[in-house]
Amino acid sequence: EESESDEDDENEAERVYGQILSWMTLVLLWLSIAGALFTILTFTVHKDIRTYPIKLIMYLCVCIVIGFTSFLVAFEPWLVQNDGPCIVIAIFVHYYFLANFLWTFCIAFNFYQ
Repeated sequence: EESESDEDDENEAERVYGQILSWMTLVLLWLSIAGALFTILTFTVHKDIRTYPIKLIMYLCVCIVIGFTSFLVAFEPWLVQNDGPCIVIAIFVHYYFLANFLWTFCIAFNFYQ
C-alpha cells in the first residue's frame, strides 16, 4: 500500500511540475513575441536610427515572431491530429528556428567586424 501511495505522490508531483513548466513556457514565449513586436514597431517608426545592424535585428525579430507563434500553434490538439497541417507547422517551426540561429550569427559577425 505504501508503494502505491508513494507512486501516486510522485505522479502528482510530476503533473504539477509539468503544468508549471507549461505555464512558464507559454508566458515566456508570449513575452518574447511582445518584445520582438515592440522592437519591430520601434525601428519602423524611427527610421532615422535604422542602420544596417538594426535592420539585421529587425529580421531576427520577424523570425522570432513567426517561429514562436508557430511553436505556440504547434501544440493545438486539432493540429496534432491532422497530418497535413501538422507537417506544415513543423516545417515552419524548424525553418524559423534555424533562421533565428542564422540571423543571430549574422548579427554577431557584423558586430565582430
